[in-house]
Amino acid sequence: MDDVHRLDHLSSRVPGLLARRVEALRAGLLLSVVTGHPALAAVEGIDTLRLPPVDDAAARRLLADAAPPGRAAVEEALELAAGNS
Repeated sequence: MDDVHRLDHLSSRVPGLLARRVEALRAGLLLSVVTGHPALAAVEGIDTLRLPPVDDAAARRLLADAAPPGRAAVEEALELAAGNS
C-alpha cells in the first residue's frame, strides 16, 4: 500500500488492522509512508522493517529487470516518478 500517509483518518486505521489479522499467517504487508508521519501510529506494535530509499541507480536496475525489453520504458518510468523512485 503506497502513500499510507495520504489516507483519510478512518482509512489510515485499515493497514494496522490488516497487519494484525495476517500476523499469524505466512504473509506480509508492504506499506510506504513518509518517515515520522503520524500515519505510522496505525501500525504501532507491529513488527516493522524500515528500508532505506532506493537511489537512481538501484531504481534503474529494478526497472530494467522488470520492464519489457527496451530502454524507453525504463526512462519513461523514471521520468514519470520524478525522483520518487
